[in-house]
Amino acid sequence: MEPLQFVSAILLATPDPEALATWYIDTLGIPLVARAHNDEPPHYECMVGNIHFAIHPDADAPRGGAVDLAFHVFDLPGTVEGLVAKGIVLDQPLEDHGFTHLAAIRDPAGNRIWLSQVTPWMVQAFEEQRATGHDVATIARRRGIAPD
Repeated sequence: MEPLQFVSAILLATPDPEALATWYIDTLGIPLVARAHNDEPPHYECMVGNIHFAIHPDADAPRGGAVDLAFHVFDLPGTVEGLVAKGIVLDQPLEDHGFTHLAAIRDPAGNRIWLSQVTPWMVQAFEEQRATGHDVATIARRRGIAPD
């Protein structure tokens, strides 16, 4: 068995996917769109960077924050200011953690959403990953899954 190397998706389950999707669209600007496959009930999905992000219906989904999500932003102070202006209460105020600045909020389902400022060391880590061929696209090309 090969080791797991990449996160492919974040799938949130909720009794009310439309309401949660609307919150993510209106509050965070995540471009979710409604989709239905075969006879399945509709869900909401999009790509966030290289990650498939989706909200699915599940009447028995746990409440109270079973998941912590984390997103990079380029202007964390501006993002926090915009969220507060929308009436969003910070779960953790903007703080300097040395390696990055972080803040957190919660979605209506109770999931914590961490927001971190992109820093030069993060960009360097992404560039090193790509340069050494440890990114999804390079590995897929090596395995013949994607064209060169």
